[in-house]
Amino acid sequence: MNARLIFTSSLVYLVGSDDKIAHGESHWMANVFSNIEGGRALITEAVALAKSLPVESFLSQIRGKLKPRQALFTLAHLMDAVVADGDADPVEMALFFRFAQAMNVSARGYKPILDVSKVMMDKSCLELDSGGQWSSPFVFTTAMVYMASIDQRVDPRELSAILKVLGRTAQSKALLEEAVSYKNTHSLQDLLDMVRKELTPRQRLFLLTHLAALAFSDGEVDEREKLFLDHICPLVGDSHLYDPFIEIITIKSDFSALGD
Repeated sequence: MNARLIFTSSLVYLVGSDDKIAHGESHWMANVFSNIEGGRALITEAVALAKSLPVESFLSQIRGKLKPRQALFTLAHLMDAVVADGDADPVEMALFFRFAQAMNVSARGYKPILDVSKVMMDKSCLELDSGGQWSSPFVFTTAMVYMASIDQRVDPRELSAILKVLGRTAQSKALLEEAVSYKNTHSLQDLLDMVRKELTPRQRLFLLTHLAALAFSDGEVDEREKLFLDHICPLVGDSHLYDPFIEIITIKSDFSALGD
């Protein structure tokens, strides 16, 4: 059993562990496997395996089969699957920990994955501010738009990532239009000043993790995207606050790990 099949089968076992596959999980799976050559055939093979082999047997068979980076890559995507439908199901979380054990990843090893997920799922960072204004959602959306268009093209996966966080509502689409207008009429320094002025440290970390995920979502990081992240990072604080987050997002985006 190679790394590609272990990765795919692990996801199939997890999303089906609560006996239902939510729309968010299905959409998320399709997006992930668009990055893998022969992804559809791989899913078919993994589904057949999951139907014929109890999860306990699968966990036993994969023990020690993955290299450390492959294990972290797989666990990072498993955590994404856990929260793909909007909340962390206890059954799926329990299975996540069993996968970590089977892949020989300690609690210390997978803690950054849990931390990244917790920060990125903290939608309270996009709530109205004390004055009833949409300051933080507007700043967040504008920064995301800047990142998505910085390489002179907006990949559909990048746009989908923005709307996934905001929610696919008329209000979100209006906010997106306002953000595009701001980006087209203001400088990068204006945006950085707005981030510094309007966002709390917690909101800045929320923004940074989503910007990093967006930068990697099309499979590669443009030099201008990296430079933009370098501008945002100091606004979050010391590097020890965000380096583990960037590392996990980098690992999760490195699909070449499956070919090692």
